[in-house]
Amino acid sequence: MVTFFSCPVLDSHGDILPINELMGNLEIILNTEVEPNQYPIGIMTTEERNKWAAIREHMILKNEQNSKSFDEIDTSLFVVCLDDVELGDDHVGVTRNFLHSDGTNRWFDKSFQLIVSKDAWAGVTFEHSWGDGVAILRFFNDIHRDSKEHQWCNSLQSKRQSVQPFKLVFDIDDIVKQAIKEGKDRYKAHTEKLVIHPFILEKYGKTECKNWKISPDSIMQLGFQIAFHRMYKYTPASYESCSTAAFKHGRTETIRPATSLTKAVSEIMSMKDWSSRKGELKTLIRKCSEKHNQLTKEAAMGEEKLKINFNHTEFVQ
Repeated sequence: MVTFFSCPVLDSHGDILPINELMGNLEIILNTEVEPNQYPIGIMTTEERNKWAAIREHMILKNEQNSKSFDEIDTSLFVVCLDDVELGDDHVGVTRNFLHSDGTNRWFDKSFQLIVSKDAWAGVTFEHSWGDGVAILRFFNDIHRDSKEHQWCNSLQSKRQSVQPFKLVFDIDDIVKQAIKEGKDRYKAHTEKLVIHPFILEKYGKTECKNWKISPDSIMQLGFQIAFHRMYKYTPASYESCSTAAFKHGRTETIRPATSLTKAVSEIMSMKDWSSRKGELKTLIRKCSEKHNQLTKEAAMGEEKLKINFNHTEFVQ
C-alpha cells in the first residue's frame, strides 16, 4: 500500500505551519484509505540510472500529470517514509529496513529521506552527490536534541484547508509496469546478497580507548584490517573518508588506514599463538594509533603525500 502525498509545510505567507497543523496533516495521510499498489514507482529509484531516466522520460511524455507528480517530489524539502512495519528489537531487521528495505516505500533520488516505522524507530538515508555524512549527522543530532526538549503535540487537527496534503497520481502503462516488475526482482536479488551480522562489544568503547591514549577510530580501522586478513590472508588497500571542512567548499579527503604497522598487527593476530605476543601487540597497536592520527590530520589539511612511478602508485608511510 505505497502511496505518495505532497504535504505543504509553509502557509501562503511563507511561514512554517504550527506543529499541530503539521501533525494534523500527517494524521490525514495516515487515515486516508488507499488501495494496495502493485506497481510502486519508487522502486525505479533503485534502478540503474540510464534505465530509470528513460522510464521517467517516457512517463513525462505520456502524461502531464506524471510530470506534475515528479515535480512535487523533486522540489520538496525531503521525503518522509512512513513504514507500516514494526521492527521491534531485531538489530538485523532495523538495519536492513533503514539501509535498503524492499525499495517500494522509498525515493532514493531524493537528497534525504526520514524513515519512521510503526513502532517509532526512526532513521535517515540520503543521496550522496550533493553532500556528505557530516551534514546529515549534524541535522539528525539537531532533530534528536529538539525532540527531547519538545516531545509532545497534543492537538492534531489541521485548521487550514488550503494547506492540507494531497495524493500524487502516476499514470503507469504496460512499459512502466514491466520495468517496475524487473526493478523489484533485481533489487530483491541485489539486497539478498548483503550479509548483516551485528556484533556488540560491551567490554570497552571509546571512553576506555581514550583513557589508554589510543584513538578509537584507529582501533575500529585496525579491527577491519585484522578481520579481512584472517579471512583472506592479505592486507588490502583501504579507504576512510575524512572531512575537509577546514576549507571553503571542502567536502572529503581519503585516509588510507592500511599501513605497514596495521599489516604487522594483522599478521600476528592471524597466528594461532597470537596471545603469546601481547607485549609486542600492545606496542604495535599504540604505534598504529599514532600513525592513524597523523594520516587523519594530513588528510584533513590536504597534506597526504603521494609517490608515483611508472610501475605503481603508493602512499608514503
